[in-house]
Amino acid sequence: PPETDFVMPPSRTEATPPILKPRNVEMDEMDASKPNEVRRWWTVYAAAGREKSLAAQLNRVGIPFYLPMAPRCFDNEDDACRVSYFPLFSRYLFLYGHRDELLTALSTGLISRVLPVEDEDRLRGDLLNIHRVIGTGTALTVEPCVAQGAEVHIEGGPLGGVKGFLLERSTGKRLLVPITEIGQGVSISVEQVSPQMLQSVSAYNN
Repeated sequence: PPETDFVMPPSRTEATPPILKPRNVEMDEMDASKPNEVRRWWTVYAAAGREKSLAAQLNRVGIPFYLPMAPRCFDNEDDACRVSYFPLFSRYLFLYGHRDELLTALSTGLISRVLPVEDEDRLRGDLLNIHRVIGTGTALTVEPCVAQGAEVHIEGGPLGGVKGFLLERSTGKRLLVPITEIGQGVSISVEQVSPQMLQSVSAYNN
């Protein structure tokens, strides 16, 4: 998919829509969502343009999920900022449930296919990283995970502990935070992180 820019709107805009809150997996408590014999992660590929409709249906029946979303600000005729929330990764939603809950989700008719998750621990960590990046309100770009650079670790600040890949761009260095499972991620300017907080993963592990 093409690169997509999401710029955080000014503070006067509306609050995060309720669809992100009630039945989302509590991303700040991801240890509670470790794979077990009852529930597991599923990567769901929704029908085109139906991600939010699917999320609303899952919310209604109480099935936990995570749908990464970010706001875009559009100017109205009176120069007021109108905010719309868009799924960051077109058609992707991450469901955390057992098989019966997956079957219930499939019965909505809003799912194109379900993709197997090869590494649930890695997916859980990737989703937590994305959730933290969104939570900072930093301007971000959605892009495919190609031509990855050196893997780095953020040492401190709001994104302390997040790992990503350092990209060299004509406009400057960017940090790509991936969701390996779907081959996409979000990138942010290194200047928004503070270059002094970046450390190579090899050095960090040593």
